[in-house]
Amino acid sequence: MTEIVVEYGPSIGLYIVAGETVKQWGNVHALPNQPTFREQMKGCHRQVWCNERGESQIERYGIPHMQHGTPLESGKDGAKCGATGKYFLDVGISSSWLIAKFWGLVGECAVALAPMLISSTATPASESARA
Repeated sequence: MTEIVVEYGPSIGLYIVAGETVKQWGNVHALPNQPTFREQMKGCHRQVWCNERGESQIERYGIPHMQHGTPLESGKDGAKCGATGKYFLDVGISSSWLIAKFWGLVGECAVALAPMLISSTATPASESARA
């Protein structure tokens, strides 16, 4: 089964495109319209849609105040990777690292260094999917 990560910046156009992308893939995977849970993280907010087994199928990240480009957190340790440049923007969160984590390509020690979770809320109708 295909898993996807959708990221977008602050423009209303990108927000709409991200929503339509999530809706399309949600229909493909027969997922609910509302996310299973939402999290506020350092530098972004995250929404996750899970299947009936509680497995994450779609993750959507919103990064406020980001211009058009690839989000990254510059540095060389843990979730930090990449160097800033034209269209490579240091916004405190690395999209490449998060995608690699989502696909299971990073080890457990790297996961411990992931962006800091600030708060998390489950959608009431889907709380059982996370259990």
